Amino acid sequence: MHSSVMQIPSGLWSLSFRISEAADDGLLLELKTDALTLAFARTGGYVSIHLETVWDVTTEKYGENPKFCFLMNTGTPCRSVRLDWLDSVIRLYADGKLADEEWPLGRPVQGECSLFRADCVSELSIEPLTSKPADGDIPLSGPAQFYMPPYHNASVGDCMPFVSGGRYRLYHLFDRKHHQSKMTLGAHQWAQISSGNLIDWTLHPIAVGVDEQWEGSICTGSMIEHEGKIYAFYAVRMSDGSPAKLSWAVSEDGVHFKKSGQYFSLSAPYEPVSARDPKVFKDPDGLYHMLVTTSILDGRTRPGCLAHLTSRDLINWTQHKPFLVPGYPGQPECSDYFEWNGYYYISFANNLNARYRISKQPFGPWMRPKDDIVVSPNLAVPKMALFNGRCLASGWLGDGAWGGWAITYELFQREDGSLGVKFIEEMMPDLNAPRLHPVCADASNSYAEELLAECENPFRVRGTVAFDNPGAAGELILSFGEAEYRIAFDPLEKTVSFYEPKDRPLDVNARSRLINVKGMDKPFDIDLVVHDRILMLLLPDGQLLLPSRLEHSGPCRLSASCRDGQMRFTPRT
Repeated sequence: MHSSVMQIPSGLWSLSFRISEAADDGLLLELKTDALTLAFARTGGYVSIHLETVWDVTTEKYGENPKFCFLMNTGTPCRSVRLDWLDSVIRLYADGKLADEEWPLGRPVQGECSLFRADCVSELSIEPLTSKPADGDIPLSGPAQFYMPPYHNASVGDCMPFVSGGRYRLYHLFDRKHHQSKMTLGAHQWAQISSGNLIDWTLHPIAVGVDEQWEGSICTGSMIEHEGKIYAFYAVRMSDGSPAKLSWAVSEDGVHFKKSGQYFSLSAPYEPVSARDPKVFKDPDGLYHMLVTTSILDGRTRPGCLAHLTSRDLINWTQHKPFLVPGYPGQPECSDYFEWNGYYYISFANNLNARYRISKQPFGPWMRPKDDIVVSPNLAVPKMALFNGRCLASGWLGDGAWGGWAITYELFQREDGSLGVKFIEEMMPDLNAPRLHPVCADASNSYAEELLAECENPFRVRGTVAFDNPGAAGELILSFGEAEYRIAFDPLEKTVSFYEPKDRPLDVNARSRLINVKGMDKPFDIDLVVHDRILMLLLPDGQLLLPSRLEHSGPCRLSASCRDGQMRFTPRT
């Protein structure tokens, strides 16, 4: 280990070095002052970063001159390392590719620092920077169903689909570290993928990003077109815990946005700190409306509501009484509002579970449909957009924590205006079609189980299920080695349920159970998709049992079982 001194600029800078092939695990590089440290270490071939900052402010949330530590890692082994300090963001590059990011508070090591360098480190340099590097468009190599950003530690958060210029633009919150970035504030930014045909997709640069340290997160929002431009409305979660700032950015192409620099906050009787997720729409008379997630502070036991504001110019907003107070625990998040074929829809989510209401009038009265869940309880905070006459809904499926894969479905209207679900064939990845043959699991006298197929993941199975009597009950069993996932059909109870290996038999899991399922008293069709660790099942009349994240992947043994009668499975194409 060599020791010397190194000068760190006070502005933006880029530090880089190389690691020899013979490098062992351990400390690679350390820069220290009396108060702060910046250290690089090697573990298992990849490089981890420990960067300390001090924030020269006093806040109620963090106290006086708080000190923070930000951690990053390359995720894969590398020989070349570069760290860019860009004030509002820290970017870590491995062998020339962006590997990880963090969004800091405060200043890092600066000025003359003590330097400790391992023998395996060479070509060490630090250069001042004048600006942040610009990103460009990147064609995606495959379909966008089950999309996840192609970066280490990254996932899709809340989706905000929008259509402009003939393209379906899937804006979404770009997440690193499952909402743990920037001291758990999230540091979310608006990312975008788009397509003109739902087949060929492009990954665009960040649309609305974190550009200042006081911006703790760019929260979910909405877009609207006005005078040939696209206005993106969002809320800023403040780093110091002060009231959220509502604002907007403007774009002429749907890709590059310029922030307005104008901000406002909610006032009494609304709670301003948690205000977020503005949804903006235009009514038939030309007045603009904004719905904002918050709470109304009037002493009620369930105060979560959608605040209501109006504007004539999208700049000056007037606050009104709540647009909707749903009466569920918590606050109604990520609201959506749209008109489709003479029906008006409003949706909102509690605990990520989105519900919707219907009306024939723009402002209600609102009717709750029999099944008021948007798509499925497992699809987090879906929002909708009309694309070439079709209504598409995009949300995210968690991969174990906050954020995960983006999944998009097509919705259709029933006669009463309620919404059903269809798969979007253009967006489907390549899926294996197992060789199936008709089977009958005959449990006239005892439990019966029959093998349907040995399936190579990913795969898709379409077939018709029929029971010989209403009291019969059956299952599709997906076996990954010893682990069994079961999809249970009960015509008598009119339920379809999903059980994971850890569940006990006949457990009721509310997030994986459909009730009042029609049509199981006669032959009915199913459409089952397994893609790596994601499973989803489409039933008749547009009911979707899942998507669900599986703990297992790889080859799968698919069987049919029955009790108290016969269950027939007939393949279909």
